[in-house]
Amino acid sequence: MSTTALVTGSRGFAAGWLSRALLESGHQVIGLDRPPVGSRVSSLALLGIEDQVQELQVDLCDFDGVKSALLQHEPDLVFHLAAQTQVGEANVSPLPTFEVNVAGTWNLLESVRLLDSEIPTVVASSDKAYGEQEDLPYRESAPLLASYPYDASKAAADLIARSYWATYGMPIAVTRFANIYGGGDLNFARLIPETIGAVLSGRPPVLRSDGSPAGEIDRQYLDSAKIAEVCGWQAEVELRDGLELTYSWYSDHPEAVARESVD
Repeated sequence: MSTTALVTGSRGFAAGWLSRALLESGHQVIGLDRPPVGSRVSSLALLGIEDQVQELQVDLCDFDGVKSALLQHEPDLVFHLAAQTQVGEANVSPLPTFEVNVAGTWNLLESVRLLDSEIPTVVASSDKAYGEQEDLPYRESAPLLASYPYDASKAAADLIARSYWATYGMPIAVTRFANIYGGGDLNFARLIPETIGAVLSGRPPVLRSDGSPAGEIDRQYLDSAKIAEVCGWQAEVELRDGLELTYSWYSDHPEAVARESVD
């Protein structure tokens, strides 16, 4: 009997690839995301799995809507990837970021608790939660020293998730993502999709910064020893190979790059 996985932020980049992996592993997938804005294509469509994912249009900030969705579909697994992910946008307008990243997280976790506190749940945090630290690379034992709005929102969501584990014994895992990349990322404010999109479009890339403007952490990198020790995970793709694969994906999907000029 197959299990049902609920993925929040399902129309996004990372959630799209996760959904595909879950489908390939024999899971049924329910995607929870807010109603789409305009005509923007989703990663699910670009990955060819849109018709295999049951999509629910629910705003995470709507607690009753989130709770109703979980009670109706009773997932066996929950992956929480939905978030406002842009540092610059959070600096300019912090309240929507706090609402989605913080309130959205507690709305989801409380809904899971009310349904069944034994449902395994993975919450996607960020390496930004560590903030600026003298000792690098980041390790899980490092304190969360977030200062800027986006960073603080992810640190808060991280702590909320761990409070549900500590208080209610819920099987919750927190992952602190670094700068993930790959085909299907439609956020052209990010360095890699913007640069590849520029190359394929025959124009110079637009760089957001040179790494020295205020409001961002200047040095970040992660130690992956713990996930290797606990889960047996090891990186299999070198950066150069990963960039080549990513370039090939966009080259094979001109409709993704075409969206850049529309959006």
